[in-house]
Amino acid sequence: MTKALWDSYLAAAKDRYDEIEQGERFKLDLAKALTRAREALLRDERDWPTLVKAAIAHKQNTIINWRNHSKLTEWIDGNVGEALDALSGMWSEDDRTPGDRIRAFDGSLPESVFSRAAAGTRLNVATYFMMGIDPQGYPPYRRKPFRVAYERLGHPQSSVADSGAEYEYALDFLDRVLEEARRRGMDWPDTRLEAQSVVWWSPEDTGSSPSRGARSQSRHALNTILYGPPGTGKTWHTVTRGVAIVENREVGDLAQEDRVAVKRRFNEHRRAGRIEMVTFHQNTTYQDFVEGIRPVLAERSGTGTESSAQHGDAGDIGYELSRGVFRRIAERAALNPNGRYVLVIDEINRGNIPAIFGELITLIEDSKRIGRDDETRVTLPGSKTEFGVPANLHVVGTMNTADRSIALLDTALRRRFVFEEMMPDASHPGISTDADGVDCRELLAAMNRRITVLLDREHQIGHTYFLDVDTLAALASTFLTRILPLLQEYFYDDWEKIRAVLNDNGFVRESGPPGELVRADLVDAGRAVYDLSPADNGQWTAVTAYQAIYESRVSREDGNVAPGA
Repeated sequence: MTKALWDSYLAAAKDRYDEIEQGERFKLDLAKALTRAREALLRDERDWPTLVKAAIAHKQNTIINWRNHSKLTEWIDGNVGEALDALSGMWSEDDRTPGDRIRAFDGSLPESVFSRAAAGTRLNVATYFMMGIDPQGYPPYRRKPFRVAYERLGHPQSSVADSGAEYEYALDFLDRVLEEARRRGMDWPDTRLEAQSVVWWSPEDTGSSPSRGARSQSRHALNTILYGPPGTGKTWHTVTRGVAIVENREVGDLAQEDRVAVKRRFNEHRRAGRIEMVTFHQNTTYQDFVEGIRPVLAERSGTGTESSAQHGDAGDIGYELSRGVFRRIAERAALNPNGRYVLVIDEINRGNIPAIFGELITLIEDSKRIGRDDETRVTLPGSKTEFGVPANLHVVGTMNTADRSIALLDTALRRRFVFEEMMPDASHPGISTDADGVDCRELLAAMNRRITVLLDREHQIGHTYFLDVDTLAALASTFLTRILPLLQEYFYDDWEKIRAVLNDNGFVRESGPPGELVRADLVDAGRAVYDLSPADNGQWTAVTAYQAIYESRVSREDGNVAPGA
Protein backbone atom coordinates (compact mmCIF):
# COMPACT_ATOMS: atom_id res chain seq x y z
CA MET A 1 0.00 0.00 0.00
CA THR A 2 2.83 2.42 0.88
CA LYS A 3 4.51 1.88 -2.50
CA ALA A 4 1.24 2.64 -4.32
CA LEU A 5 0.81 5.84 -2.32
CA TRP A 6 4.31 7.01 -3.28
CA ASP A 7 3.75 6.03 -6.92
CA SER A 8 0.58 8.12 -7.09
CA TYR A 9 2.01 11.02 -5.08
CA LEU A 10 5.13 11.47 -7.21
CA ALA A 11 3.32 10.85 -10.50
CA ALA A 12 0.80 13.58 -9.64
CA ALA A 13 3.62 15.94 -8.72
CA LYS A 14 5.43 15.23 -11.99
CA ASP A 15 2.28 16.08 -13.95
CA ARG A 16 2.29 19.51 -12.31
CA TYR A 17 6.03 20.08 -12.68
CA ASP A 18 5.74 23.50 -14.35
CA GLU A 19 3.52 24.90 -11.61
CA ILE A 20 5.66 23.48 -8.81
CA GLU A 21 8.86 24.79 -10.37
CA GLN A 22 7.38 28.29 -10.64
CA GLY A 23 6.58 28.17 -6.93
CA GLU A 24 10.24 27.31 -6.27
CA ARG A 25 11.83 30.19 -8.16
CA PHE A 26 10.69 32.91 -5.79
CA LYS A 27 12.32 31.04 -2.88
CA LEU A 28 15.68 31.25 -4.62
CA ASP A 29 15.21 35.00 -5.10
CA LEU A 30 14.47 35.35 -1.39
CA ALA A 31 17.50 33.21 -0.54
CA LYS A 32 19.76 35.63 -2.45
CA ALA A 33 18.51 38.52 -0.31
CA LEU A 34 19.02 36.47 2.87
CA THR A 35 22.52 35.39 1.81
CA ARG A 36 23.52 39.01 1.24
CA ALA A 37 22.15 39.92 4.69
CA ARG A 38 24.03 37.02 6.33
CA GLU A 39 27.31 37.99 4.70
CA ALA A 40 26.88 41.59 5.87
CA LEU A 41 26.10 40.49 9.43
CA LEU A 42 29.06 38.10 9.65
CA ARG A 43 31.39 40.82 8.29
CA ASP A 44 29.93 43.27 10.81
CA GLU A 45 28.84 45.70 8.10
CA ARG A 46 26.75 48.59 9.36
CA ASP A 47 23.89 48.01 6.95
CA TRP A 48 23.14 44.40 7.97
CA PRO A 49 19.89 45.36 9.80
CA THR A 50 18.65 47.12 6.66
CA LEU A 51 19.44 44.08 4.52
CA VAL A 52 17.74 41.70 6.95
CA LYS A 53 14.62 43.86 7.08
CA ALA A 54 14.60 44.10 3.27
CA ALA A 55 14.70 40.29 3.05
CA ILE A 56 11.78 40.06 5.48
CA ALA A 57 9.70 42.74 3.74
CA HIS A 58 10.58 41.45 0.24
CA LYS A 59 7.46 41.61 -1.91
CA GLN A 60 7.86 37.92 -2.77
CA ASN A 61 8.12 36.82 0.85
CA THR A 62 4.95 34.82 1.31
CA ILE A 63 6.83 32.13 3.25
CA ILE A 64 6.37 34.15 6.43
CA ASN A 65 2.78 35.27 6.92
CA TRP A 66 2.66 38.94 5.88
CA ARG A 67 1.07 39.84 9.23
CA ASN A 68 4.36 38.89 10.89
CA HIS A 69 6.64 40.97 8.66
CA SER A 70 6.16 44.14 10.70
CA LYS A 71 6.66 42.30 14.01
CA LEU A 72 10.08 41.14 12.89
CA THR A 73 11.20 44.44 11.39
CA GLU A 74 10.02 46.34 14.50
CA TRP A 75 11.96 43.90 16.69
CA ILE A 76 15.14 44.53 14.69
CA ASP A 77 14.62 48.31 14.80
CA GLY A 78 14.09 48.36 18.55
CA ASN A 79 16.45 45.58 19.60
CA VAL A 80 19.42 45.48 17.25
CA GLY A 81 21.57 43.72 19.83
CA GLU A 82 19.02 40.95 20.40
CA ALA A 83 18.57 40.46 16.68
CA LEU A 84 22.34 40.30 16.19
CA ASP A 85 22.69 37.60 18.86
CA ALA A 86 19.77 35.55 17.48
CA LEU A 87 20.92 35.65 13.86
CA SER A 88 24.59 35.17 14.71
CA GLY A 89 23.67 32.02 16.61
CA MET A 90 21.95 30.68 13.52
CA TRP A 91 24.17 32.01 10.74
CA SER A 92 27.59 31.32 12.27
CA GLU A 93 30.21 29.67 10.04
CA ASP A 94 30.74 26.39 11.86
CA ASP A 95 29.67 22.78 11.52
CA ARG A 96 26.67 22.81 13.85
CA THR A 97 23.62 20.79 12.86
CA PRO A 98 20.52 22.52 11.47
CA GLY A 99 18.68 21.51 14.63
CA ASP A 100 21.26 23.26 16.82
CA ARG A 101 21.00 26.39 14.68
CA ILE A 102 17.22 26.42 14.98
CA ARG A 103 17.40 25.91 18.75
CA ALA A 104 19.93 28.74 19.08
CA PHE A 105 17.71 31.15 17.17
CA ASP A 106 14.54 30.07 18.96
CA GLY A 107 16.22 30.48 22.33
CA SER A 108 17.25 34.05 21.47
CA LEU A 109 13.96 35.18 19.93
CA PRO A 110 12.01 36.94 22.70
CA GLU A 111 8.39 36.10 23.46
CA SER A 112 7.51 39.74 22.87
CA VAL A 113 7.89 39.03 19.13
CA PHE A 114 6.19 35.61 18.98
CA SER A 115 5.04 33.85 22.14
CA ARG A 116 6.21 30.36 22.99
CA ALA A 117 2.64 29.22 22.36
CA ALA A 118 3.12 30.19 18.70
CA ALA A 119 5.77 27.48 18.24
CA GLY A 120 4.78 26.84 14.63
CA THR A 121 5.25 30.50 13.73
CA ARG A 122 8.62 30.69 15.48
CA LEU A 123 9.83 27.61 13.60
CA ASN A 124 8.51 28.94 10.28
CA VAL A 125 10.43 32.20 10.81
CA ALA A 126 13.60 30.39 11.86
CA THR A 127 13.62 28.16 8.79
CA TYR A 128 13.08 31.17 6.55
CA PHE A 129 16.37 32.60 7.82
CA MET A 130 18.04 29.20 7.33
CA MET A 131 17.75 29.76 3.59
CA GLY A 132 20.46 32.40 4.01
CA ILE A 133 22.92 29.54 4.66
CA ASP A 134 21.87 27.12 1.94
CA PRO A 135 18.36 27.17 0.41
CA GLN A 136 18.86 23.85 -1.37
CA GLY A 137 19.89 22.10 1.84
CA TYR A 138 17.81 24.03 4.37
CA PRO A 139 14.45 24.87 2.76
CA PRO A 140 11.67 26.65 4.69
CA TYR A 141 9.23 24.70 6.81
CA ARG A 142 5.57 25.02 7.71
CA ARG A 143 3.83 22.39 9.80
CA LYS A 144 0.53 22.04 7.94
CA PRO A 145 1.72 20.82 4.49
CA PHE A 146 4.25 18.46 6.03
CA ARG A 147 1.66 16.90 8.32
CA VAL A 148 -0.69 16.46 5.37
CA ALA A 149 2.09 14.78 3.39
CA TYR A 150 2.95 12.49 6.31
CA GLU A 151 -0.67 11.40 6.55
CA ARG A 152 -1.19 10.87 2.83
CA LEU A 153 1.93 8.76 2.47
CA GLY A 154 1.55 6.70 5.64
CA HIS A 155 4.65 8.31 7.13
CA PRO A 156 4.73 8.60 10.95
CA GLN A 157 3.87 12.04 12.27
CA SER A 158 6.65 13.90 14.07
CA SER A 159 6.52 13.37 17.83
CA VAL A 160 9.71 15.24 18.77
CA ALA A 161 9.67 17.76 21.57
CA ASP A 162 11.65 20.76 20.31
CA SER A 163 11.76 22.92 17.20
CA GLY A 164 15.24 21.89 16.11
CA ALA A 165 14.37 18.21 16.16
CA GLU A 166 11.09 18.89 14.35
CA TYR A 167 12.94 20.61 11.51
CA GLU A 168 15.51 17.81 11.25
CA TYR A 169 12.63 15.31 11.10
CA ALA A 170 11.19 17.27 8.17
CA LEU A 171 14.59 17.30 6.43
CA ASP A 172 14.79 13.51 6.83
CA PHE A 173 11.35 13.25 5.21
CA LEU A 174 12.52 15.36 2.28
CA ASP A 175 15.45 12.98 1.86
CA ARG A 176 12.90 10.16 1.77
CA VAL A 177 11.03 11.99 -1.01
CA LEU A 178 14.28 12.22 -3.00
CA GLU A 179 15.05 8.55 -2.39
CA GLU A 180 11.58 7.46 -3.54
CA ALA A 181 11.93 9.60 -6.68
CA ARG A 182 15.30 8.04 -7.54
CA ARG A 183 13.88 4.54 -7.06
CA ARG A 184 11.35 5.36 -9.76
CA GLY A 185 14.00 6.61 -12.18
CA MET A 186 12.94 10.27 -11.75
CA ASP A 187 15.55 13.01 -12.17
CA TRP A 188 13.28 15.44 -10.32
CA PRO A 189 13.01 16.36 -7.49
CA ASP A 190 16.77 16.37 -7.02
CA THR A 191 17.34 18.69 -4.03
CA ARG A 192 15.66 19.21 -0.68
CA LEU A 193 14.26 22.53 -1.89
CA GLU A 194 12.66 20.81 -4.89
CA ALA A 195 11.28 18.10 -2.59
CA GLN A 196 9.97 20.79 -0.24
CA SER A 197 8.20 22.46 -3.18
CA VAL A 198 6.50 19.13 -3.92
CA VAL A 199 5.38 18.82 -0.30
CA TRP A 200 4.04 22.37 -0.18
CA TRP A 201 2.24 21.86 -3.47
CA SER A 202 0.48 18.93 -1.77
CA PRO A 203 -0.96 16.95 -4.73
CA GLU A 204 -4.62 16.11 -4.32
CA ASP A 205 -5.12 12.79 -6.08
CA THR A 206 -2.76 10.40 -4.33
CA GLY A 207 -5.18 7.63 -3.51
CA SER A 208 -4.62 8.08 0.20
CA SER A 209 -6.58 6.72 3.11
CA PRO A 210 -10.39 6.58 3.10
CA SER A 211 -10.56 9.23 5.80
CA ARG A 212 -9.22 11.81 3.34
CA GLY A 213 -12.56 12.18 1.58
CA ALA A 214 -14.30 13.19 4.78
CA ARG A 215 -11.60 15.73 5.52
CA SER A 216 -11.73 17.28 2.05
CA GLN A 217 -15.46 17.82 2.32
CA SER A 218 -15.00 20.00 5.41
CA ARG A 219 -11.87 21.85 4.29
CA HIS A 220 -13.89 24.65 2.67
CA ALA A 221 -17.34 25.95 3.59
CA LEU A 222 -19.94 25.34 0.89
CA ASN A 223 -21.21 28.92 0.98
CA THR A 224 -18.88 31.81 1.80
CA ILE A 225 -19.09 35.57 1.50
CA LEU A 226 -15.93 37.69 1.69
CA TYR A 227 -16.89 41.15 2.89
CA GLY A 228 -15.13 44.40 3.64
CA PRO A 229 -14.39 47.92 2.37
CA PRO A 230 -13.32 48.49 -1.25
CA GLY A 231 -9.73 47.73 -2.11
CA THR A 232 -9.13 44.94 0.40
CA GLY A 233 -8.45 42.22 -2.19
CA LYS A 234 -11.80 40.43 -2.07
CA THR A 235 -12.05 39.75 -5.79
CA TRP A 236 -8.47 38.54 -6.02
CA HIS A 237 -9.04 36.32 -3.00
CA THR A 238 -11.88 34.59 -4.86
CA VAL A 239 -9.28 33.52 -7.43
CA THR A 240 -7.11 31.93 -4.74
CA ARG A 241 -10.15 30.48 -2.98
CA GLY A 242 -11.57 29.03 -6.20
CA VAL A 243 -8.31 27.29 -7.12
CA ALA A 244 -7.88 26.01 -3.56
CA ILE A 245 -11.37 24.47 -3.58
CA VAL A 246 -11.04 22.83 -6.99
CA GLU A 247 -7.60 21.44 -6.16
CA ASN A 248 -8.62 20.50 -2.61
CA ARG A 249 -5.91 22.57 -0.97
CA GLU A 250 -5.65 25.10 1.82
CA VAL A 251 -6.10 28.74 0.86
CA GLY A 252 -3.04 29.62 2.90
CA ASP A 253 -0.90 27.21 0.88
CA LEU A 254 -2.05 28.75 -2.41
CA ALA A 255 -1.17 32.21 -1.08
CA GLN A 256 2.48 31.13 -1.00
CA GLU A 257 2.56 30.46 -4.73
CA ASP A 258 3.29 32.81 -7.59
CA ARG A 259 0.20 34.93 -8.32
CA VAL A 260 0.56 34.57 -12.08
CA ALA A 261 0.62 30.77 -11.81
CA VAL A 262 -2.45 30.75 -9.55
CA LYS A 263 -4.37 33.03 -11.93
CA ARG A 264 -3.41 30.85 -14.88
CA ARG A 265 -4.78 27.76 -13.13
CA PHE A 266 -7.95 29.69 -12.24
CA ASN A 267 -8.48 30.43 -15.93
CA GLU A 268 -7.76 26.82 -16.83
CA HIS A 269 -10.40 25.64 -14.37
CA ARG A 270 -12.85 28.17 -15.82
CA ARG A 271 -12.25 26.88 -19.34
CA ALA A 272 -12.74 23.33 -18.08
CA GLY A 273 -16.09 24.30 -16.55
CA ARG A 274 -15.04 23.73 -12.93
CA ILE A 275 -15.31 27.43 -12.04
CA GLU A 276 -17.92 29.93 -13.15
CA MET A 277 -17.88 33.64 -12.35
CA VAL A 278 -20.72 36.15 -12.43
CA THR A 279 -21.14 39.74 -11.20
CA PHE A 280 -24.47 40.77 -9.72
CA HIS A 281 -25.98 44.16 -10.55
CA GLN A 282 -29.37 45.83 -10.26
CA ASN A 283 -30.67 44.20 -13.45
CA THR A 284 -29.57 40.63 -12.63
CA THR A 285 -32.61 38.34 -12.50
CA TYR A 286 -33.63 34.79 -11.64
CA GLN A 287 -33.81 34.18 -15.39
CA ASP A 288 -30.12 35.09 -15.70
CA PHE A 289 -29.10 33.03 -12.70
CA VAL A 290 -31.25 29.88 -12.83
CA GLU A 291 -33.42 29.66 -15.97
CA GLY A 292 -35.88 31.69 -17.97
CA ILE A 293 -37.48 32.42 -21.32
CA ARG A 294 -35.32 34.57 -23.58
CA PRO A 295 -35.99 36.17 -26.97
CA VAL A 296 -33.74 35.02 -29.81
CA LEU A 297 -33.56 35.41 -33.55
CA ALA A 298 -35.39 32.47 -35.13
CA GLU A 299 -32.37 31.49 -37.23
CA ARG A 300 -30.36 30.92 -34.06
CA SER A 301 -32.80 28.52 -32.43
CA GLY A 302 -31.99 24.88 -31.91
CA THR A 303 -28.29 25.50 -31.23
CA GLY A 304 -27.92 23.83 -27.87
CA THR A 305 -30.70 25.43 -25.86
CA GLU A 306 -33.21 23.17 -24.13
CA SER A 307 -36.29 24.14 -26.07
CA SER A 308 -37.69 26.85 -28.26
CA ALA A 309 -41.12 28.31 -28.73
CA GLN A 310 -42.73 30.17 -31.64
CA HIS A 311 -40.30 30.53 -34.51
CA GLY A 312 -40.98 32.21 -37.80
CA ASP A 313 -38.90 33.08 -40.80
CA ALA A 314 -35.18 33.67 -40.46
CA GLY A 315 -34.60 36.94 -38.64
CA ASP A 316 -37.90 36.84 -36.77
CA ILE A 317 -37.94 36.91 -32.98
CA GLY A 318 -38.47 33.57 -31.25
CA TYR A 319 -38.31 32.42 -27.64
CA GLU A 320 -36.35 29.69 -25.91
CA LEU A 321 -35.77 28.40 -22.41
CA SER A 322 -32.24 29.29 -21.36
CA ARG A 323 -30.31 27.83 -18.42
CA GLY A 324 -28.62 30.36 -16.15
CA VAL A 325 -25.08 30.19 -14.82
CA PHE A 326 -26.07 28.51 -11.56
CA ARG A 327 -28.03 25.74 -13.19
CA ARG A 328 -25.27 25.05 -15.71
CA ILE A 329 -22.51 24.59 -13.17
CA ALA A 330 -24.78 22.71 -10.76
CA GLU A 331 -25.60 20.17 -13.47
CA ARG A 332 -21.92 19.74 -14.32
CA ALA A 333 -21.11 19.20 -10.64
CA ALA A 334 -23.90 16.62 -10.33
CA LEU A 335 -22.46 14.63 -13.25
CA ASN A 336 -19.03 14.50 -11.59
CA PRO A 337 -19.58 13.95 -7.85
CA ASN A 338 -15.88 13.27 -7.24
CA GLY A 339 -14.85 16.70 -8.54
CA ARG A 340 -15.13 20.10 -6.90
CA TYR A 341 -16.86 23.06 -8.52
CA VAL A 342 -17.02 26.74 -7.63
CA LEU A 343 -19.42 29.54 -8.52
CA VAL A 344 -17.95 32.97 -7.77
CA ILE A 345 -20.49 35.77 -7.35
CA ASP A 346 -18.75 39.14 -7.36
CA GLU A 347 -20.61 42.10 -5.79
CA ILE A 348 -23.32 39.78 -4.51
CA ASN A 349 -25.02 42.55 -2.51
CA ARG A 350 -25.60 44.72 -5.59
CA GLY A 351 -28.38 42.44 -6.80
CA ASN A 352 -31.85 41.75 -5.40
CA ILE A 353 -30.73 38.56 -3.72
CA PRO A 354 -34.13 37.04 -2.75
CA ALA A 355 -35.45 37.61 -6.28
CA ILE A 356 -32.31 36.28 -7.98
CA PHE A 357 -31.94 33.14 -5.85
CA GLY A 358 -35.60 32.25 -5.61
CA GLU A 359 -35.98 28.67 -4.33
CA LEU A 360 -32.21 28.24 -4.38
CA ILE A 361 -32.05 30.06 -1.07
CA THR A 362 -33.30 26.81 0.45
CA LEU A 363 -31.42 24.39 -1.80
CA ILE A 364 -27.94 25.83 -1.16
CA GLU A 365 -28.14 25.11 2.56
CA ASP A 366 -25.59 22.45 3.54
CA SER A 367 -28.15 19.99 4.91
CA LYS A 368 -30.39 20.38 1.85
CA ARG A 369 -27.71 19.45 -0.71
CA ILE A 370 -28.05 16.26 -2.78
CA GLY A 371 -26.89 13.27 -0.76
CA ARG A 372 -27.23 15.01 2.61
CA ASP A 373 -29.58 13.91 5.38
CA ASP A 374 -32.22 16.51 4.54
CA GLU A 375 -31.80 16.40 0.73
CA THR A 376 -34.29 18.68 -0.98
CA ARG A 377 -35.24 19.05 -4.64
CA VAL A 378 -37.73 21.37 -6.29
CA THR A 379 -39.47 21.53 -9.65
CA LEU A 380 -38.21 24.54 -11.56
CA PRO A 381 -41.14 26.70 -12.66
CA GLY A 382 -39.98 27.21 -16.24
CA SER A 383 -38.67 23.84 -17.42
CA LYS A 384 -40.67 21.76 -14.88
CA THR A 385 -37.40 19.94 -14.23
CA GLU A 386 -36.63 18.44 -10.84
CA PHE A 387 -33.57 20.23 -9.52
CA GLY A 388 -31.28 19.97 -6.51
CA VAL A 389 -27.89 21.43 -5.59
CA PRO A 390 -25.00 18.93 -5.38
CA ALA A 391 -22.78 18.85 -2.31
CA ASN A 392 -19.62 19.40 -4.37
CA LEU A 393 -20.64 22.87 -5.59
CA HIS A 394 -19.21 25.77 -3.58
CA VAL A 395 -20.58 29.31 -3.76
CA VAL A 396 -18.13 32.14 -3.02
CA GLY A 397 -19.42 35.70 -2.98
CA THR A 398 -17.85 39.11 -2.42
CA MET A 399 -19.55 42.03 -0.75
CA ASN A 400 -18.46 45.65 -0.59
CA THR A 401 -19.54 46.97 2.81
CA ALA A 402 -19.20 50.57 1.63
CA ASP A 403 -22.31 49.87 -0.47
CA ARG A 404 -24.31 47.87 2.01
CA SER A 405 -23.78 46.57 5.53
CA ILE A 406 -24.14 42.83 6.14
CA ALA A 407 -26.75 43.78 8.76
CA LEU A 408 -29.04 44.74 5.87
CA LEU A 409 -28.74 41.39 4.09
CA ASP A 410 -31.68 39.06 3.84
CA THR A 411 -31.80 36.97 7.04
CA ALA A 412 -32.23 33.73 5.11
CA LEU A 413 -29.08 34.44 3.11
CA ARG A 414 -27.05 35.35 6.19
CA ARG A 415 -28.01 32.09 7.85
CA ARG A 416 -26.79 30.00 4.90
CA PHE A 417 -23.41 31.66 4.35
CA VAL A 418 -20.17 31.80 6.28
CA PHE A 419 -18.95 35.40 6.40
CA GLU A 420 -15.23 36.21 6.34
CA GLU A 421 -14.27 39.82 6.96
CA MET A 422 -11.47 41.32 4.88
CA MET A 423 -10.29 44.65 6.25
CA PRO A 424 -7.54 47.03 5.13
CA ASP A 425 -4.05 45.91 6.09
CA ALA A 426 -1.68 48.85 6.40
CA SER A 427 1.23 46.47 7.05
CA HIS A 428 0.78 44.63 3.74
CA PRO A 429 4.24 43.85 2.30
CA GLY A 430 3.23 45.32 -1.05
CA ILE A 431 2.87 48.80 0.46
CA SER A 432 6.02 50.88 0.40
CA THR A 433 7.51 52.32 3.56
CA ASP A 434 9.67 54.68 1.52
CA ALA A 435 7.98 56.15 -1.54
CA ASP A 436 10.55 58.87 -2.07
CA GLY A 437 10.45 59.59 1.66
CA VAL A 438 6.78 58.83 2.34
CA ASP A 439 5.77 55.89 4.55
CA CYS A 440 2.60 54.73 2.77
CA ARG A 441 1.80 52.23 5.50
CA GLU A 442 1.70 54.96 8.14
CA LEU A 443 -0.23 57.19 5.74
CA LEU A 444 -2.96 54.60 5.11
CA ALA A 445 -3.24 53.68 8.79
CA ALA A 446 -3.64 57.34 9.81
CA MET A 447 -6.38 58.05 7.25
CA ASN A 448 -8.30 54.92 8.21
CA ARG A 449 -8.16 55.77 11.92
CA ARG A 450 -9.86 59.07 11.19
CA ILE A 451 -12.39 57.61 8.72
CA THR A 452 -13.43 55.03 11.31
CA VAL A 453 -14.26 57.81 13.79
CA LEU A 454 -15.75 60.31 11.34
CA LEU A 455 -17.81 57.73 9.43
CA ASP A 456 -17.47 54.02 10.27
CA ARG A 457 -15.07 51.10 9.83
CA GLU A 458 -16.87 49.82 6.71
CA HIS A 459 -15.77 52.88 4.73
CA GLN A 460 -12.04 52.61 5.24
CA ILE A 461 -9.60 52.75 2.33
CA GLY A 462 -8.34 49.35 1.21
CA HIS A 463 -4.65 48.54 1.04
CA THR A 464 -4.76 47.59 -2.65
CA TYR A 465 -5.00 51.29 -3.53
CA PHE A 466 -1.37 51.59 -2.41
CA LEU A 467 0.14 48.41 -3.81
CA ASP A 468 3.24 49.10 -5.90
CA VAL A 469 2.98 52.83 -5.25
CA ASP A 470 6.66 53.52 -4.64
CA THR A 471 7.30 57.02 -6.03
CA LEU A 472 5.90 60.46 -5.34
CA ALA A 473 4.55 60.66 -8.89
CA ALA A 474 2.64 57.40 -8.43
CA LEU A 475 1.40 58.54 -5.02
CA ALA A 476 0.16 61.85 -6.43
CA SER A 477 -1.66 60.05 -9.24
CA THR A 478 -3.26 57.65 -6.75
CA PHE A 479 -4.52 60.50 -4.58
CA LEU A 480 -5.82 62.58 -7.47
CA THR A 481 -7.58 59.80 -9.37
CA ARG A 482 -8.54 57.30 -6.66
CA ILE A 483 -8.26 58.44 -3.04
CA LEU A 484 -9.82 61.91 -3.28
CA PRO A 485 -12.77 60.77 -5.46
CA LEU A 486 -13.38 57.95 -2.97
CA LEU A 487 -13.36 60.36 -0.02
CA GLN A 488 -15.74 62.68 -1.87
CA GLU A 489 -18.12 59.76 -2.34
CA TYR A 490 -17.78 58.64 1.27
CA PHE A 491 -18.41 62.06 2.78
CA TYR A 492 -20.85 63.42 0.20
CA ASP A 493 -18.49 66.35 -0.51
CA ASP A 494 -18.29 67.31 3.18
CA TRP A 495 -14.93 68.97 2.63
CA GLU A 496 -14.37 69.79 6.27
CA LYS A 497 -14.29 66.09 7.09
CA ILE A 498 -12.24 65.27 4.02
CA ARG A 499 -9.72 67.86 5.16
CA ALA A 500 -9.73 66.27 8.62
CA VAL A 501 -8.98 62.84 7.13
CA LEU A 502 -5.98 64.39 5.36
CA ASN A 503 -4.92 66.14 8.59
CA ASP A 504 -5.30 69.51 6.85
CA ASN A 505 -2.25 68.84 4.71
CA GLY A 506 -3.01 71.46 2.05
CA PHE A 507 -4.68 69.34 -0.65
CA VAL A 508 -8.06 70.92 0.20
CA ARG A 509 -8.13 74.73 0.00
CA GLU A 510 -10.59 76.97 1.83
CA SER A 511 -11.68 80.40 0.66
CA GLY A 512 -14.54 82.82 1.15
CA PRO A 513 -17.57 83.30 -1.14
CA PRO A 514 -17.51 85.74 -4.08
CA GLY A 515 -17.80 89.32 -2.83
CA GLU A 516 -20.67 90.15 -5.18
CA LEU A 517 -22.81 87.40 -3.63
CA VAL A 518 -22.05 88.68 -0.15
CA ARG A 519 -22.88 92.25 -1.16
CA ALA A 520 -26.15 91.08 -2.68
CA ASP A 521 -26.86 89.39 0.65
CA LEU A 522 -27.26 86.04 -1.12
CA VAL A 523 -24.72 84.22 1.06
CA ASP A 524 -23.19 84.77 4.46
CA ALA A 525 -19.74 86.32 4.43
CA GLY A 526 -18.46 83.61 6.77
CA ARG A 527 -19.43 80.77 4.45
CA ALA A 528 -16.47 78.56 3.57
CA VAL A 529 -15.86 77.50 -0.01
CA TYR A 530 -13.63 74.46 -0.64
CA ASP A 531 -11.80 73.12 -3.64
CA LEU A 532 -8.78 70.97 -4.41
CA SER A 533 -5.35 72.31 -5.17
CA PRO A 534 -4.79 72.28 -8.96
CA ALA A 535 -3.30 69.05 -10.29
CA ASP A 536 -0.23 70.91 -11.51
CA ASN A 537 0.36 72.43 -8.08
CA GLY A 538 3.65 71.28 -6.55
CA GLN A 539 1.77 70.41 -3.36
CA TRP A 540 0.79 67.04 -4.87
CA THR A 541 4.41 65.98 -5.25
CA ALA A 542 5.67 67.47 -1.99
CA VAL A 543 6.98 64.88 0.48
CA THR A 544 5.92 67.05 3.43
CA ALA A 545 2.28 67.12 2.24
CA TYR A 546 2.01 63.34 2.56
CA GLN A 547 4.08 63.15 5.73
CA ALA A 548 1.69 65.68 7.27
CA ILE A 549 -1.14 63.17 6.94
CA TYR A 550 0.46 60.80 9.43
CA GLU A 551 2.96 62.89 11.37
CA SER A 552 1.96 64.85 14.49
CA ARG A 553 2.26 68.60 14.25
CA VAL A 554 4.37 69.93 17.13
CA SER A 555 4.28 73.55 18.24
CA ARG A 556 7.76 75.03 18.33
CA GLU A 557 6.87 77.24 21.31
CA ASP A 558 5.66 74.67 23.82
CA GLY A 559 6.21 71.26 22.22
CA ASN A 560 2.53 70.33 22.44
CA VAL A 561 1.25 67.91 19.82
CA ALA A 562 -1.51 69.43 17.71
CA PRO A 563 -4.83 67.56 17.86
CA GLY A 564 -6.03 65.40 14.98
CA ALA A 565 -2.62 64.01 14.11
